[in-house]
Amino acid sequence: IKAEARSSFGSGDIYLERFVTRFRHIEVQLLRDSFGCAKVLGLRDCSVQRNKQKIIEESISSALSDVQKQLATDYTLKLAEACDYHGAGTVEFIYDLDKDSLYFMEMNTRLQVEHPVTEMVSGIDIVKAQYRISMGESIEHLIGVDEGHAIEVRINAESVTLGRATSGQNELNVQPMPGVVSKCVFPVVEGIKSIVTVDDGKTIPPYYDNLIAQVITHANTRDAAIAKTLEYLETVVIEGVATNIPLLKIILEDEVFISEQYDTAYLLDLVDRNPQGLQVLKTAAVQDTSAKNGTSEVSISGSNALKVLAPSTSIMYCSPSPDQPVYVNEGDIVTVDQTLCLLEAMKMFQTLSLSDFNKADKEIYPAEQKYTISH
Repeated sequence: IKAEARSSFGSGDIYLERFVTRFRHIEVQLLRDSFGCAKVLGLRDCSVQRNKQKIIEESISSALSDVQKQLATDYTLKLAEACDYHGAGTVEFIYDLDKDSLYFMEMNTRLQVEHPVTEMVSGIDIVKAQYRISMGESIEHLIGVDEGHAIEVRINAESVTLGRATSGQNELNVQPMPGVVSKCVFPVVEGIKSIVTVDDGKTIPPYYDNLIAQVITHANTRDAAIAKTLEYLETVVIEGVATNIPLLKIILEDEVFISEQYDTAYLLDLVDRNPQGLQVLKTAAVQDTSAKNGTSEVSISGSNALKVLAPSTSIMYCSPSPDQPVYVNEGDIVTVDQTLCLLEAMKMFQTLSLSDFNKADKEIYPAEQKYTISH
């Protein structure tokens, strides 16, 4: 291992991290001004994720004991003081469910998509506070509250269906769904905030993150917030492209989610636990995807060449590190199992090969063939 580290990074130093098998993703919202005044506005739970990306966030987190909540707060304040941090920021932790322990993961030195759930519970406008800090003002007299419970669901333009992996196991197939939104309705309801980036006739391009709306609900209790969110999603109308709203409804009605007996592997467990319930997932898309119609959408007109479509929005790396050779070059002949590039999303890396697009019931890139990298 030391030899590999020395070869890759020029240093043979290594360190060990504890392997955590079951955990919750916990965030602490921080504000700190240039006078050293720091405020912790509350904790968020962001453990419901797909492909390591959050789709439901809550404030507060009832998974932690009072002792662990206090530790998360204390750690956040000490970290901010140690680096003399100014502005809004989020300190993220892994909460080990088996050992009842918190581990520092990272600090995001910016606003995050889910900051409105904290605003709903604390009553503090985090954006306004961040401006005040940047203008050299103090937040000493900023007083937050801790009222009720807030839930945010992220609505993505994507097709979510239940399929089977090549191993034969059930899995969720998630495909981005760019296209034209023909109808978009988000009713105005007290206690619910909608942040929407689409409208009637607006085109969703394939080049960016497919998050198109956030729905943030506030209520007196978690159960009430869940019920209110579910009721509201029944009234939302998005036509022309598929969205993950059907999946969000299934989650909000799931007894395991309601009882909070889950970890970050929740969706994988849901697929194994309730495949029949997930059969109701349907798409409202008017466009076909390559996973849906074989090679029709990956074919290049006038040739026998095929396109390779990225499975999700991510950063692509052509080599494992700057001093390593690239995975493939133009003109290379590759098999379906050969790595084409490295994908990074939310600091999680995965390799991409043509075999990743093949399913048990649909083979887009036949395994017995070889392919030439054209460009």
